[in-house]
Amino acid sequence: MAEKSLYVELISPENRLYDGEAAWVKLPGIEGSFAVLVGHAPLLSLLGPGEVTIKTHQEEKRFVIEGGFVEVSQDRLTILVEGAFLPQDIDKDKVQQELRSLYESVVSGENALQAREKKAAILRAQLRSASFLVG
Repeated sequence: MAEKSLYVELISPENRLYDGEAAWVKLPGIEGSFAVLVGHAPLLSLLGPGEVTIKTHQEEKRFVIEGGFVEVSQDRLTILVEGAFLPQDIDKDKVQQELRSLYESVVSGENALQAREKKAAILRAQLRSASFLVG
């Protein structure tokens, strides 16, 4: 008997990053991470910056996203993201330096602070994902 699967599309403005089946998907919701499995109830959710993990029946694929939306309906996920990075494309030293510089900078105003925190969350997700690749 064939295993049931989700159909997943992960799309950024630049390209389609993933298009295929999966056993489950873990997503960075704005209130915390959550997973979607076969049979999940319909859902529309905002995504925060963080890591998307797509578990196929053979492997795990990871992507770092800048935020976006997900729609779940009838075992189908459509994930639209603002931007995405592949773990193998992340230069850990460069990201660490960028994170240090970000926290050393002085910002004023709530909008600037929110923008800095969002950028920091993206950089931390990149570091986690890159560390997982080598560790």
